[in-house]
Amino acid sequence: MKKGFTLIEIIIYVALLAIIVLAAVDIVLVSARSVSEVRVERRIFTAGEGAMETIIRDIKQATDVIPASSTFGTSPGALALRIPQNPGSSTIITRIFSLSFDRLQKSDDGASEFLTPPEAKITSLIFWNLATTTSSLVSVKMTIESGDQKNYKSRTFYGSAVLRAKY
Repeated sequence: MKKGFTLIEIIIYVALLAIIVLAAVDIVLVSARSVSEVRVERRIFTAGEGAMETIIRDIKQATDVIPASSTFGTSPGALALRIPQNPGSSTIITRIFSLSFDRLQKSDDGASEFLTPPEAKITSLIFWNLATTTSSLVSVKMTIESGDQKNYKSRTFYGSAVLRAKY
């Protein structure tokens, strides 16, 4: 009785092993691509939700919109508000939301800070103001993009708020 494998058995085993290795490599590559996609989505949503939350909160706290310092209906837009320096404060400051180097910037009487990270590029920022004698509604549309050549995503965020101090 002969011991060992025939040539056909070795070829079949090698082919099966190659199929298993290729399937494992494909699973690893798909998983890495999925992790990259999730990372880009999370970056966009974190930047968009945080920025939109700040804008909407400040619109609600504002006492007035400054139309002369704002840009409505076009991108890049700017929104200038008169707002209490701190909640409950009687000191009113001018706060301006605008784009600078594809990032959302908040300026308080000249002191500026970025609200979005450099990895999340804002490609469109539009404000609208619907004002009456008793109230003022401000709407915001912001498009954010992020990613690399293989995985590039874009999302648009919308928000609206009424200036509570106006009614």
